[in-house]
Amino acid sequence: MAYSVNWTTKVITIPLTDLTLVSGSNYTLDVEDFWIEARRLEASPGDGLWAEQIVEFVNTQTLSGIVYSAIVKVINGYTWNTNTTNKNISLIGKNSNLLDVFIPGDGISVLANNSAGKITISEGGGSTVWSESEKDDIIVKVDDTYDQAHIAARNTQS
Repeated sequence: MAYSVNWTTKVITIPLTDLTLVSGSNYTLDVEDFWIEARRLEASPGDGLWAEQIVEFVNTQTLSGIVYSAIVKVINGYTWNTNTTNKNISLIGKNSNLLDVFIPGDGISVLANNSAGKITISEGGGSTVWSESEKDDIIVKVDDTYDQAHIAARNTQS
């Protein structure tokens, strides 16, 4: 990935090549990829190590009485943009505030994909409604597995 950050203005730039083409002018940005790349930038010697943290991971959060699943949250005044024009960018994966901290560009539309509420799974014509603690357990296990896989992948690339 080739994300860059201006540590003085706190603007993260995501190149078009790091977005996933869906078709035509429609692209996706995986929030998990954004989180991993922001953490990499934070850990970059000479630049990121002295700067304020870019993102935080919130396992669950209640907003307006609704329990949201895991959130990747851009903090400390950072914003982001992309080096392209006239594109539609759909955010996929985890919930985030990326739409809130996007710097509008020429013809760029960013579509959030945040979700809240119950997780319902249908099996054999019925459905199971998971309790909050069961959902939290599932989220933690999936996140741990995801993080382990990315750490292993990063270590093999070094």
